[in-house]
Amino acid sequence: QATYEWIINEWVIFTVVHPDTYETYRFKNGAFELYKPIKKLLDTVEDVDKLIESHENNFPVFLIKKA
Repeated sequence: QATYEWIINEWVIFTVVHPDTYETYRFKNGAFELYKPIKKLLDTVEDVDKLIESHENNFPVFLIKKA
């Protein structure tokens, strides 16, 4: 519930990437809509905690690689 509040208030922008097409979708107004990121190729990150700790402000969209 608390995390969803972050998303609907746009304190956190929630995006997902289609595993086959790599199209990016952003959750907005209760639904996912196609999103065009600034960078065409997304950087991949394995350690999300390290990523979060390394940024004090906003950071771009990353693909999260399964461990």
